[in-house]
Amino acid sequence: MVNENELGGGSEKPAEESVGFERTKMGDLTPDQIAQYQAYMQDNPEAPVVETKRESGAEILEFEASIDEFEKEFSVEDLMAITEVKEALESPLRKNAKDALGPILKKLQALEKETDISKEKLAELKARYKKLSNAVGIINSDKVDHAR
Repeated sequence: MVNENELGGGSEKPAEESVGFERTKMGDLTPDQIAQYQAYMQDNPEAPVVETKRESGAEILEFEASIDEFEKEFSVEDLMAITEVKEALESPLRKNAKDALGPILKKLQALEKETDISKEKLAELKARYKKLSNAVGIINSDKVDHAR
């Protein structure tokens, strides 16, 4: 989008070739030039920037492999059995599982924001992550909550 305080100066040349090119400020224009600019912009609105996202296939496989590895390393049933705060805070199993969830969540967030993943596949992967997150649980009101 064009800055209202600046005009012109755009070029298709790479940035290093256009260094030093001065931009025209709106305040430096005559009323006729401003009217001409406004008429031009009305007739030629800027094209929206099309956001391109990378292909999700390989990252989906990587995410699913991370989930599978987590499930092999940590027993969901054993994690769900941790219900008392003292037990949760002292459990190396829960601590290690909680630490292992961080990178998995980052992969999920990158898939959502940076790739062309479909809504359906994203929902499926989120459900798989939520199952693991719920197994680890959160401490809430002196209990480990496995339902959030």
